Amino acid sequence: MGAVINFANFVFLAGLLAVVGSQVGPPSRSAAAAQSPSAPRSLPTFEIDRAWPKLPAKWKVGDASSFAIDARDNVWLLHRPRTLKAEESAMAAPPVMAFDASGTFIKAWGGAGAGYEWPEREHGIYIDDKGYVWITGNNCPTNGLPGLKRVADDQILKFDQDGKFVTQIGRSNQSKGNADTRNVHRAADVWMYPRTSELFVADGYGNHRVAVFDGNTGAFRRMWGAFGNKPVDDDHCEVVTPPSVPEGQGSQNFSTVHAIRVANDGTVYVADRENRRVQAFTADGKFVKQLVRRDTAFARDLALSADPAQQFLYVGNGQEIAIVERRSLEVVGAIKVPGMIGGGHHIASDSKGNIYIAQTAAGMQKLVFKGMSSSGSTAQSGGDIKLTRDVRLISSAGARALADACTAWAEKNKQIVAMAILDWGGNLIESHAMEGAPANAIDTALLKAKSALRWRRPTSETNRMVRSGENLAPTFMNDFPQPGALPIILNGQVIGAMGVSSAEGEKCAQAAIDAVFKEQATH
Repeated sequence: MGAVINFANFVFLAGLLAVVGSQVGPPSRSAAAAQSPSAPRSLPTFEIDRAWPKLPAKWKVGDASSFAIDARDNVWLLHRPRTLKAEESAMAAPPVMAFDASGTFIKAWGGAGAGYEWPEREHGIYIDDKGYVWITGNNCPTNGLPGLKRVADDQILKFDQDGKFVTQIGRSNQSKGNADTRNVHRAADVWMYPRTSELFVADGYGNHRVAVFDGNTGAFRRMWGAFGNKPVDDDHCEVVTPPSVPEGQGSQNFSTVHAIRVANDGTVYVADRENRRVQAFTADGKFVKQLVRRDTAFARDLALSADPAQQFLYVGNGQEIAIVERRSLEVVGAIKVPGMIGGGHHIASDSKGNIYIAQTAAGMQKLVFKGMSSSGSTAQSGGDIKLTRDVRLISSAGARALADACTAWAEKNKQIVAMAILDWGGNLIESHAMEGAPANAIDTALLKAKSALRWRRPTSETNRMVRSGENLAPTFMNDFPQPGALPIILNGQVIGAMGVSSAEGEKCAQAAIDAVFKEQATH
């Protein structure tokens, strides 16, 4: 029990292919956008750039919250340094980081300073047509997140690209609700419409409205709620997810107004996240139409396609990104690239058609635009299958060694556990229940392992984020982020996950990983 076996005896190298299909399971074809059979048409195709970005070795990045693209196609990341573990906090990178399209680091800045109120919990970043950088936050006084002041982020900040403060709309902790024309209330996202120099605000977590300000002076212009209605106050720190989305039009009030985009033609698109819908408006707030997806975690985020007509609206939809025909608001396909970290917390698109995903707990990723699929095909190949990187897989012998090591730890600590071990694709390769383990204990361990693999972090961390409202995506995905599972990471690459049924399961899993992988695993 617990014997260490030679790593080389149970892992092997294989090619990770950029392919189309389910995220879980073996690769099969090149990365593409799977198209709805009812609407055959040419669709954008993508593959993952696994070398992007190149982070400076001296810094650690917290949860990736949002991306913005400037006129040179440089990519600006807003992350949350205060989500790093205590032992990593001294290496925290500044919250705003800029990279070029290849992933090379350019500059970083941000944080508390004189003359402005930096948000406690960074949320949205945007760069307007004049090159100014806009920052929002969504902290709430009673969210209980460690290291944050008990204030609401009721302000929007504007900087130049070197981090020099320009102006601030609103003040920290001063919102009077949806009728307030001076402050926002935990705004999620902003977008500038160059023709009118107006700043459209997804406002947001505390308020439930679209608010419009003069982009030059910060003066209030107008506001509206769902369907163009007057927004109704419903202020609470918890993100309230309805148990179901009713048939018909849905709620007459916005829930979390999480993302906003203004197309070149002036149409305003709003992601009403908890109501699982995208609503379209004219620039003056007249309701046009909506798209509702009741059965999936729809309307997480938004991005516009790069073509002059902006024919597609990209919408975060659980583990994929829905491709929506912008004018008709009809779903015509989905971006489902194996190895994709999900539909995103926020996403952004550059002038070349590439998409950047900020997935908070799961990190960040670049999807490279590979061109349009052939018209009329229902599942598009992006070219010949090719190897993109080496990936290590856990063999059945290796999985058994992990189970033996965990069992040895449990016996030593007088515990009775069950365990499940998955490979990188989510396939079960070993399960074991010690004598006396509760009924369905293996099922519990399996659900935990799937959660650790999906979010690439210990389930105790994901559980904390769900409980605090920091990341509610697992609740939409029928996930099971209960403490007790760890991803198995080798040289920075997730090669599998191990779930253990007991409350101290992560200790058992860590002991097994340490025993089997020795110095090769990344802690």
